[in-house]
Amino acid sequence: MGGHRLAHLLCIALALGSLCLYAQERPASHVEVPVGQSGFHPDTAQDTTLSFKGMVATFKASSPMTMVMKPAGSSKTVTLPAEFTQLTSARLYRTDRLVISGMVNGDVSEVVVIDSENGSVLDHFLCYSPAISPNGRYVAFVRFYPAHGMNSVEDHYMLYDVQLSPEQNRPSGANHHPSVVGKVVFPVGPANRPDGNVDLGGGPAHEMASEGFFWNDQSTSVVFADEFRDEFAVVVVKIGRRQIQF
Repeated sequence: MGGHRLAHLLCIALALGSLCLYAQERPASHVEVPVGQSGFHPDTAQDTTLSFKGMVATFKASSPMTMVMKPAGSSKTVTLPAEFTQLTSARLYRTDRLVISGMVNGDVSEVVVIDSENGSVLDHFLCYSPAISPNGRYVAFVRFYPAHGMNSVEDHYMLYDVQLSPEQNRPSGANHHPSVVGKVVFPVGPANRPDGNVDLGGGPAHEMASEGFFWNDQSTSVVFADEFRDEFAVVVVKIGRRQIQF
Protein backbone atom coordinates (compact mmCIF):
# COMPACT_ATOMS: atom_id res chain seq x y z
CA MET A 1 0.00 0.00 0.00
CA GLY A 2 2.13 2.86 -1.30
CA GLY A 3 5.23 1.82 0.66
CA HIS A 4 3.41 1.54 3.98
CA ARG A 5 2.94 -1.74 5.79
CA LEU A 6 -0.41 -3.20 6.70
CA ALA A 7 -0.46 -2.46 10.41
CA HIS A 8 -3.22 -4.58 11.81
CA LEU A 9 -6.59 -6.18 11.21
CA LEU A 10 -9.35 -4.83 13.39
CA CYS A 11 -12.68 -6.58 13.94
CA ILE A 12 -15.27 -4.50 15.75
CA ALA A 13 -18.18 -6.63 16.96
CA LEU A 14 -21.06 -4.24 17.52
CA ALA A 15 -22.90 -6.48 19.95
CA LEU A 16 -21.39 -5.31 23.24
CA GLY A 17 -21.17 -2.10 25.20
CA SER A 18 -22.27 1.14 23.58
CA LEU A 19 -21.61 0.07 19.99
CA CYS A 20 -24.76 -1.91 19.36
CA LEU A 21 -26.93 -2.60 16.35
CA TYR A 22 -29.50 -5.25 15.74
CA ALA A 23 -29.73 -7.47 12.70
CA GLN A 24 -32.52 -7.65 10.18
CA GLU A 25 -35.51 -9.45 11.68
CA ARG A 26 -37.10 -10.55 8.43
CA PRO A 27 -36.12 -10.74 4.77
CA ALA A 28 -36.14 -7.41 2.97
CA SER A 29 -37.41 -6.65 -0.48
CA HIS A 30 -34.61 -4.83 -2.23
CA VAL A 31 -33.25 -4.13 -5.66
CA GLU A 32 -30.45 -1.82 -6.67
CA VAL A 33 -29.92 -0.66 -10.22
CA PRO A 34 -26.64 1.27 -10.54
CA VAL A 35 -26.97 4.45 -12.52
CA GLY A 36 -23.66 3.73 -14.21
CA GLN A 37 -22.39 7.31 -14.34
CA SER A 38 -19.09 8.02 -12.63
CA GLY A 39 -18.01 11.48 -11.56
CA PHE A 40 -20.08 14.60 -11.07
CA HIS A 41 -21.87 15.66 -14.27
CA PRO A 42 -25.14 17.42 -13.36
CA ASP A 43 -25.24 19.35 -16.65
CA THR A 44 -25.58 16.14 -18.64
CA ALA A 45 -27.96 14.33 -16.27
CA GLN A 46 -30.92 12.52 -17.83
CA ASP A 47 -34.10 11.02 -16.45
CA THR A 48 -33.36 7.67 -14.80
CA THR A 49 -35.94 4.94 -14.22
CA LEU A 50 -35.31 2.21 -11.63
CA SER A 51 -37.50 -0.86 -11.15
CA PHE A 52 -38.06 -2.38 -7.72
CA LYS A 53 -40.36 -5.09 -6.49
CA GLY A 54 -43.84 -3.67 -6.92
CA MET A 55 -42.66 -0.17 -7.78
CA VAL A 56 -41.06 1.86 -10.55
CA ALA A 57 -39.27 5.11 -9.67
CA THR A 58 -38.32 7.73 -12.25
CA PHE A 59 -35.82 10.38 -11.20
CA LYS A 60 -36.38 13.55 -13.20
CA ALA A 61 -33.32 15.58 -14.18
CA SER A 62 -34.96 18.81 -13.01
CA SER A 63 -34.04 21.52 -10.54
CA PRO A 64 -34.90 20.61 -7.88
CA MET A 65 -34.77 16.92 -8.75
CA THR A 66 -38.07 15.08 -8.43
CA MET A 67 -38.91 11.41 -8.26
CA VAL A 68 -42.12 9.91 -9.62
CA MET A 69 -43.08 6.61 -8.00
CA LYS A 70 -45.61 4.28 -9.54
CA PRO A 71 -46.52 1.54 -7.08
CA ALA A 72 -49.55 -0.67 -7.69
CA GLY A 73 -52.32 1.47 -9.13
CA SER A 74 -51.09 4.92 -8.09
CA SER A 75 -48.49 7.59 -8.80
CA LYS A 76 -46.70 9.83 -6.32
CA THR A 77 -44.23 12.67 -6.94
CA VAL A 78 -41.55 13.44 -4.36
CA THR A 79 -39.39 16.57 -4.47
CA LEU A 80 -35.88 15.77 -3.32
CA PRO A 81 -33.80 18.21 -1.23
CA ALA A 82 -32.71 21.24 -3.25
CA GLU A 83 -29.01 20.42 -2.90
CA PHE A 84 -29.46 16.83 -4.22
CA THR A 85 -28.10 17.19 -7.75
CA GLN A 86 -27.11 13.80 -9.17
CA LEU A 87 -28.38 10.30 -8.41
CA THR A 88 -25.84 7.60 -7.53
CA SER A 89 -27.80 4.56 -6.32
CA ALA A 90 -31.06 3.43 -4.71
CA ARG A 91 -32.29 0.44 -2.73
CA LEU A 92 -35.68 -0.54 -1.39
CA TYR A 93 -35.87 -1.74 2.21
CA ARG A 94 -38.95 -3.87 2.94
CA THR A 95 -41.70 -2.31 0.82
CA ASP A 96 -41.97 1.11 2.46
CA ARG A 97 -38.48 2.64 2.59
CA LEU A 98 -36.61 3.77 -0.50
CA VAL A 99 -33.02 4.74 0.29
CA ILE A 100 -31.18 6.81 -2.29
CA SER A 101 -27.71 8.31 -2.41
CA GLY A 102 -26.50 11.06 -4.66
CA MET A 103 -24.12 13.95 -5.05
CA VAL A 104 -24.36 17.55 -3.92
CA ASN A 105 -21.13 18.52 -5.67
CA GLY A 106 -17.93 16.83 -6.72
CA ASP A 107 -17.06 15.93 -3.12
CA VAL A 108 -20.13 15.89 -0.90
CA SER A 109 -22.86 13.24 -1.05
CA GLU A 110 -26.36 13.13 0.37
CA VAL A 111 -28.54 10.24 1.54
CA VAL A 112 -32.31 10.54 1.36
CA VAL A 113 -34.79 8.14 2.98
CA ILE A 114 -38.24 8.17 1.40
CA ASP A 115 -41.51 6.77 2.68
CA SER A 116 -42.49 5.01 -0.53
CA GLU A 117 -46.05 4.33 0.65
CA ASN A 118 -46.87 7.96 1.47
CA GLY A 119 -44.53 9.60 -1.04
CA SER A 120 -42.65 11.79 1.44
CA VAL A 121 -39.06 12.43 2.53
CA LEU A 122 -38.48 10.92 5.97
CA ASP A 123 -34.86 11.96 6.46
CA HIS A 124 -31.80 13.23 4.63
CA PHE A 125 -28.22 13.99 5.58
CA LEU A 126 -24.88 15.08 4.12
CA CYS A 127 -21.87 12.77 4.15
CA TYR A 128 -18.97 11.33 2.17
CA SER A 129 -18.69 7.93 0.45
CA PRO A 130 -22.11 6.50 1.38
CA ALA A 131 -22.67 2.78 0.78
CA ILE A 132 -26.14 1.25 1.19
CA SER A 133 -26.15 -2.33 2.47
CA PRO A 134 -27.50 -5.04 0.12
CA ASN A 135 -30.67 -5.47 2.19
CA GLY A 136 -31.27 -1.71 2.09
CA ARG A 137 -31.37 -1.34 5.86
CA TYR A 138 -28.01 0.26 6.66
CA VAL A 139 -25.92 3.06 5.22
CA ALA A 140 -22.20 3.19 5.97
CA PHE A 141 -20.61 6.60 5.40
CA VAL A 142 -17.91 9.05 6.41
CA ARG A 143 -19.30 11.84 8.55
CA PHE A 144 -19.62 15.21 6.85
CA TYR A 145 -17.24 18.08 7.53
CA PRO A 146 -16.79 21.35 5.63
CA ALA A 147 -14.23 21.10 2.85
CA HIS A 148 -12.78 24.52 3.67
CA GLY A 149 -12.17 26.73 6.69
CA MET A 150 -11.15 24.00 9.14
CA ASN A 151 -7.72 23.73 10.78
CA SER A 152 -7.86 19.94 10.76
CA VAL A 153 -10.44 17.23 10.08
CA GLU A 154 -10.74 13.52 10.80
CA ASP A 155 -12.71 10.76 9.07
CA HIS A 156 -15.28 9.28 11.42
CA TYR A 157 -16.89 6.14 10.02
CA MET A 158 -20.62 6.00 10.67
CA LEU A 159 -23.61 3.70 10.39
CA TYR A 160 -27.24 4.72 9.82
CA ASP A 161 -30.17 2.34 10.38
CA VAL A 162 -33.02 2.92 7.92
CA GLN A 163 -35.44 1.00 10.15
CA LEU A 164 -35.07 3.59 12.91
CA SER A 165 -36.59 7.06 12.98
CA PRO A 166 -34.53 10.22 12.28
CA GLU A 167 -34.52 10.93 16.03
CA GLN A 168 -33.32 7.42 16.90
CA ASN A 169 -30.46 7.83 14.41
CA ARG A 170 -29.21 10.97 16.15
CA PRO A 171 -27.99 11.91 19.61
CA SER A 172 -30.32 13.87 21.88
CA GLY A 173 -30.90 17.43 20.73
CA ALA A 174 -29.84 16.84 17.12
CA ASN A 175 -33.23 16.01 15.62
CA HIS A 176 -33.01 16.02 11.80
CA HIS A 177 -29.53 17.61 11.95
CA PRO A 178 -28.03 17.41 8.41
CA SER A 179 -24.62 16.11 9.56
CA VAL A 180 -24.83 15.01 13.22
CA VAL A 181 -26.35 11.67 12.31
CA GLY A 182 -25.60 7.98 12.73
CA LYS A 183 -23.43 5.97 15.08
CA VAL A 184 -19.64 6.27 15.14
CA VAL A 185 -18.28 2.76 14.54
CA PHE A 186 -14.63 3.76 14.10
CA PRO A 187 -12.43 5.08 15.59
CA VAL A 188 -13.55 3.62 18.90
CA GLY A 189 -14.32 6.25 21.52
CA PRO A 190 -15.54 9.47 19.85
CA ALA A 191 -19.20 10.34 20.32
CA ASN A 192 -21.27 11.86 17.55
CA ARG A 193 -21.42 15.50 18.59
CA PRO A 194 -21.27 18.79 16.69
CA ASP A 195 -17.74 19.60 15.47
CA GLY A 196 -16.43 16.33 16.90
CA ASN A 197 -14.44 15.62 13.73
CA VAL A 198 -13.04 19.09 12.97
CA ASP A 199 -10.49 21.55 14.42
CA LEU A 200 -8.59 18.79 16.21
CA GLY A 201 -5.50 20.85 16.91
CA GLY A 202 -3.21 19.41 14.26
CA GLY A 203 -2.65 16.02 15.88
CA PRO A 204 -2.73 12.69 14.04
CA ALA A 205 -6.07 11.98 12.41
CA HIS A 206 -7.80 8.99 10.88
CA GLU A 207 -8.25 9.10 7.11
CA MET A 208 -10.05 6.71 4.79
CA ALA A 209 -7.59 4.68 2.74
CA SER A 210 -10.00 2.56 0.68
CA GLU A 211 -12.25 3.46 -2.22
CA GLY A 212 -15.34 3.45 -0.04
CA PHE A 213 -17.07 0.77 2.03
CA PHE A 214 -17.60 -2.88 1.07
CA TRP A 215 -20.63 -4.81 2.36
CA ASN A 216 -20.99 -8.58 2.42
CA ASP A 217 -24.02 -10.08 0.67
CA GLN A 218 -25.84 -10.73 3.94
CA SER A 219 -25.52 -7.12 5.14
CA THR A 220 -23.96 -8.42 8.37
CA SER A 221 -20.53 -6.81 7.97
CA VAL A 222 -18.90 -3.91 6.21
CA VAL A 223 -15.17 -3.47 5.49
CA PHE A 224 -12.99 -0.43 4.83
CA ALA A 225 -9.37 0.67 5.21
CA ASP A 226 -8.15 3.43 7.49
CA GLU A 227 -4.82 5.28 7.70
CA PHE A 228 -3.51 6.62 11.02
CA ARG A 229 0.05 7.72 11.85
CA ASP A 230 1.22 6.47 8.42
CA GLU A 231 -0.06 2.96 9.16
CA PHE A 232 -2.98 1.15 7.57
CA ALA A 233 -5.72 -0.89 9.22
CA VAL A 234 -8.38 -3.02 7.59
CA VAL A 235 -11.51 -2.50 9.68
CA VAL A 236 -14.31 -5.07 9.72
CA VAL A 237 -17.53 -3.85 11.34
CA LYS A 238 -19.92 -6.66 12.28
CA ILE A 239 -23.60 -5.89 12.70
CA GLY A 240 -24.99 -7.16 16.02
CA ARG A 241 -28.52 -7.85 17.16
CA ARG A 242 -29.43 -4.83 19.22
CA GLN A 243 -30.55 -1.30 18.52
CA ILE A 244 -28.20 1.61 17.93
CA GLN A 245 -27.30 3.25 21.23
CA PHE A 246 -26.06 6.81 21.77
